[in-house]
Amino acid sequence: MFLGRADEELTTAEWITVLGQLSQAGTIAVGFLGGEPFMRRDLLEIIAFARRLGLQTFVTTNGYFVNQERAAYLLNELECNISFSFDGPEHASHDFVRGVGSFDRTSLALRTCLKVRKPESTSQVGLSFVVHRQNQTFAEKFIDFAVEGNVDFASIAEVHDGGRAISNWSDLKMSKEDLLDCCVRLGQRIHQVRHGDKPYFRMDFFTSVVRQFLREVHGVDYEQEMRLDPAGISECYIQHNGLVFPSQQA
Repeated sequence: MFLGRADEELTTAEWITVLGQLSQAGTIAVGFLGGEPFMRRDLLEIIAFARRLGLQTFVTTNGYFVNQERAAYLLNELECNISFSFDGPEHASHDFVRGVGSFDRTSLALRTCLKVRKPESTSQVGLSFVVHRQNQTFAEKFIDFAVEGNVDFASIAEVHDGGRAISNWSDLKMSKEDLLDCCVRLGQRIHQVRHGDKPYFRMDFFTSVVRQFLREVHGVDYEQEMRLDPAGISECYIQHNGLVFPSQQA
């Protein structure tokens, strides 16, 4: 997890050491999150080292620093998976959190990646959505956005009080009733548009109880393998300064 604060973060050499230790410990995949990971000028060097170790890699970004050259190198040379963060399926809800013009910049980077990726590349391009009060009434548009965008995967998560959301938390926090209603509409929309394996939708806030509710009350059978809480067991989060936590929420 990178925050773009050079004086507070591990150096390139220190991250390379960390990746080597993770590889020796049997790690399969590493993800690079933010803040904004591309704030680090050595990010591509760090990802390239991880790939040489045989690690699967993915990076989650707002896309501001993903130009055509970087996109081609990431996707075709390093075969790194990339996910673009959206806080809304259209300008108003996304820019409410990220600032005016953010939706267009992230959308441009997404289109660039899909354009430059070679057919033989194994890399995947996807979307990372966050549901909050400003977009929950039309959250199913996230599903349409992913399908129309022809991406490989899309993950949808409930907003939590961290990062940029802290300053707008009173305007973003969802009630339990709104969250359940949102789950129903998302599940129904996926059921309507899903044809084949693409895009793959991942929604871990669809608990077993929610899935049972969707199936028994609304007749929606949302199929996704159950994911047990991996915190401290199969996953960990390494902060920008090298501190290790069992969960991103820790």
